[in-house]
Amino acid sequence: MTELITLREFQRYPFTIADTDGWSDPGRTLQFSTQTIETLSSINSGKEFFSIGYDSIVPQAFVGVIQIGDLSIQIVPKFCEETTIDTARALRNVYAMLQYIGCLPYRQADTADIATLEADFLEIFVRLFANQLLDHLCQARHVDYIQRSDELRFLRGRIRAEKHHDPARLHLIPCTFFERSGDTLIARTLRYTCNLMERRCATAETRRVLHQIRELLVDVTLTPISVQEADTIRFHRLNNGFRPFIDVCRLYLAGWAYHIQAGSRSTFTLLFPMEQVFERFVSTVLQREGSALFGALAPLVRVDDQPFVGYLALNERQRGEFGLRPDVRIRVPEADILLDTKYKRLDGSASHLGVGQGDVYQMFGYAAMTDAQAILMLYPAVGPGFRRDLTFVLPDGRTCPLFIRTIDLSGDLLSRSGWNGCLASLRGCLTPIMPGFVAYPGVPC
Repeated sequence: MTELITLREFQRYPFTIADTDGWSDPGRTLQFSTQTIETLSSINSGKEFFSIGYDSIVPQAFVGVIQIGDLSIQIVPKFCEETTIDTARALRNVYAMLQYIGCLPYRQADTADIATLEADFLEIFVRLFANQLLDHLCQARHVDYIQRSDELRFLRGRIRAEKHHDPARLHLIPCTFFERSGDTLIARTLRYTCNLMERRCATAETRRVLHQIRELLVDVTLTPISVQEADTIRFHRLNNGFRPFIDVCRLYLAGWAYHIQAGSRSTFTLLFPMEQVFERFVSTVLQREGSALFGALAPLVRVDDQPFVGYLALNERQRGEFGLRPDVRIRVPEADILLDTKYKRLDGSASHLGVGQGDVYQMFGYAAMTDAQAILMLYPAVGPGFRRDLTFVLPDGRTCPLFIRTIDLSGDLLSRSGWNGCLASLRGCLTPIMPGFVAYPGVPC
């Protein structure tokens, strides 16, 4: 039976070395075997998923699951307080954000079913993928013309003259031809990924859906597919409907790329970098929800994603180096606003709320090298939100305000009230910046 441990980002968990893995003091102290610590250190050598100390471990800005043998470590974002209900809501919000930015091929109706699932991150991931893929396969199968070679008693396609030299086989014609088949690389990738998922899923309902997919793909060859092979798939208008499913397959197969054999224990990872997810989520919301965020100003607002705004320095050839690319630029009449997302925790008891000095230097560079009228640093709220207003005094005598704000992601983003609450929070961050903004209420009650 798999032991599930749920950890939250940026929270320190003390641990002790023991013979088994799990909680020695539920919710407070972990216990890991020496083999598990060695495996976590091996996984951590590529990207720093954890900060592992002598007697403590701190999950970093990654959300997902790591499985080591019978141990499953689930990392959830610290959007809410530490209760079972809020853990489920945090998982729902992660899937809502991934679905909203297009990382996962899930409809809102599919992600809404998460509330009824009492499962971990990986089980929910597999269930949603399997349900959506089954619906798609019931409507359309992928077939293509595949080149084949065979010796036939009749002519088909082109004759391979260089093979037609054996006197004992002159009654057979070596041919090369194209045959319409469902045994394509797309279908093989889907079947192999579903086969891997079936090994990891724990609920009977998920296995049932995967079994139905396997029956639909029964004529497809079951063969190992690597991430590199999946990357060779070329999409066009006839097979583009399978693109989001292949993208998920790549994610899952990449998790198996971390597959480490440590004795008899295998390891699998499925982790999403929340810094990138948060950045893309904020940018996408600003681009799509203009009427809700900007009200009557929406037709006049232009939102650019990671625009190039200049260089920080010139080299000896007078060519620019160290390009400046803020996460978002918001252009309105008479205003140019730069927004940078920071997926870090603010601390009301810390100096400057815990805002990194290097991050402020970065914002100063944006202000000094552009004509921006305001700079906004946006953080996810953890508990009560924080706000701070500063002013840069630039070398040329100009001033540029710096606004530090937090956006509330603790509401249920899959519900109308929770989504409107998120929009209201983001709009509140923009209110002091946008000229004439207060006069145009945008978020419906």
